[in-house]
Amino acid sequence: MSSASSPIETKVAEMRRRFDEAFAAPQECATEALEALLAIRVGGEEHALRLRDISALTAARRIVPVPARFPELVGITALRGDVLPVFSLSRLLGLGGNSEQVRWIVRAGEGSDAVGLGFNGLDGYFQVDAAEIFPGAGQPDRPYVSATARQNGILRGVVDLPLLVERIRQRAANLPGQEWRNT
Repeated sequence: MSSASSPIETKVAEMRRRFDEAFAAPQECATEALEALLAIRVGGEEHALRLRDISALTAARRIVPVPARFPELVGITALRGDVLPVFSLSRLLGLGGNSEQVRWIVRAGEGSDAVGLGFNGLDGYFQVDAAEIFPGAGQPDRPYVSATARQNGILRGVVDLPLLVERIRQRAANLPGQEWRNT
């Protein structure tokens, strides 16, 4: 018998070696960046909120109306031990919604700048590859919608919550005789 191996045995040995090496090598991780979003409906339109910008989500509870110079202010509510002003996301986005019922509230902003943003429809949580979020999709009449995300073929306007909260804070600070928060 010859100690030389046949071409087939050599090929099989090479395939076995590569197969074994594939399991011995560290597994490559997917490099795609996923963005976690909350799918919502506001004023009859599909939108999304970045989860990183939200510190709480709750079904709407009692909202106490208060006199205000903000037409978007629905009232105040208690959420996780804080009293928060609740603003209509529909009105802030320019979608009308004077009679739209607030069914859900997200807490956005930090510390004394935190606000509640109310909306009527919650479609769920989803993740998309960062490549499925298209920046700069905002329209001049909707400055707080800064991007568009594609979810299962549906395009959702992504609301820029930090910008929205900052603009609310600025507007409140500029009201005569008013201060944003006294804490």
